[in-house]
Amino acid sequence: DLFFSSHQIAEVERIADQICILHAGRLVLDSPVDDLRQSYRRIDLVFPSIPAKHDFRIEGIEDVRTRGHQMTVLASRNADAVVARAHDFQATSIDITPVALRDVFLQKVKGN
Repeated sequence: DLFFSSHQIAEVERIADQICILHAGRLVLDSPVDDLRQSYRRIDLVFPSIPAKHDFRIEGIEDVRTRGHQMTVLASRNADAVVARAHDFQATSIDITPVALRDVFLQKVKGN
């Protein structure tokens, strides 16, 4: 085992097997890189009429942002539940993409 500390997130993502994120002296994430790559998703949604953010507060949802008829959901798990909920609210577009470690890092430290 080797401990490697860096603020160069792209470098860390390229060489690390396990990621720990410390913020303000607290451990805010400890996960295998492969798990992060498999589970974190950004889900971009378009609706005829935007639902309330709280309608998408599902376990594993890290962030919900709205702009006009668009909603972006950052999910650490339960992406399928978000898609099902989007169908319930008649989403006209659903786009699911993997999330880079940089985006996970920014989400984990922004609210702490």
